[in-house]
Parts: sequence; structure tokens; C-alpha cells
Amino acid sequence: MMVGSVMLVLITMIAAVLLYLWFTGYQSRVQTGAASINLLPAASITEATLMINNHTSVTLSVENVGDTSIYITEASILTINGETICTATPSGDGNGEASPSKLNETVVGNILIASFTCSQPLSDGTYTVQAVTNSGLTLQSTIMDQLSPS
Repeated sequence: MMVGSVMLVLITMIAAVLLYLWFTGYQSRVQTGAASINLLPAASITEATLMINNHTSVTLSVENVGDTSIYITEASILTINGETICTATPSGDGNGEASPSKLNETVVGNILIASFTCSQPLSDGTYTVQAVTNSGLTLQSTIMDQLSPS
């Protein structure tokens, strides 16, 4: 009877230690994973405008809602079918049939304001403005029925 009680106590203690080790290891992995989630980039286009005169001027406002700093590496105007009309970069070597200017960017707090100009005017219609960040995040906004200023 005494040997059975000792065995039962030993088994209970070993089970408690194994349970403790498993739980503390699990907790540290959960906490490490949660810390890395906070470092993901996140942003959204809060405003996009096209100004159509004898050329097309584009202005984007991008709000950085993530925990890492971002900047725009490329901005484009696309047709509704996804064809690129004009792509601008900070270095000025963009491409497209509408010869883009250099991509200019200003940061005010967590808002990035990017602007560029395409040499050709666009006709009235629906376009997609797309921005790509340094972390590979692609943001898009659709602009519909833009009218030329009178």
C-alpha cells in the first residue's frame, strides 16, 4: 500500500513538471509571435486625385497605420482593365506612354503625400491609381468620372 502511494505521488509530480515545461514553452512562443505581428507594415490610400489639363497630375495621400516606416517606391495610373498608362518612381526613371515625371513624396506625421505628372492628358473615365511601398505593400484606389477643370 505504501509503495503504491509513493508511485502515485511521483507520477503526479512528473506530470506537473512536464505540464509546467510545456505551458511555459508554449507561452514564450505565443508572446514572440505576437511581437512580430506588430511589426507588419499597413497603410491605406486616404485620398487620390487626378487633375487633367494639358497633362495629368496625380496626388495620393497614404496613411501609414502600421508599426514600420514606409515610403512609396512606385506610383502608377492604370486603366480599368489594369493596363499601365504611366508609372513614376522617386529616381525619375518611370515608364509608360505618357512620360511620367519624378515621384515626389512629402511625409507629415503618419501621412505620405506623393505626387507626379504624366505628360499626356487622360480622357474622362475611370482609372486606378496604384502605389507600391518599400515593403512590397500594393495599395490601389479607383477614381471615377474625373472631369477636366474648366
